[in-house]
Amino acid sequence: MSEPSLEWIVVRPQENAAELIVRVEQGDGNAQDAARACSSALMEKLGVTAKVEILPRGALGRSGYKINRVVEA
Repeated sequence: MSEPSLEWIVVRPQENAAELIVRVEQGDGNAQDAARACSSALMEKLGVTAKVEILPRGALGRSGYKINRVVEA
């Protein structure tokens, strides 16, 4: 039995001043370390600050073969 692939989504804030949230399914390793690494990569590569939430594998909904990558808050 194969495990679902790791997924991620961006939660678009409703208010302009609201914090951007990125939800990432956890792979192997420590969730806090993963959150810090994701947050740092977003700042380094894109120049954006985001709150990173680490969720259990399979927690993000899937429809067919694709997940909605950007959702409204």
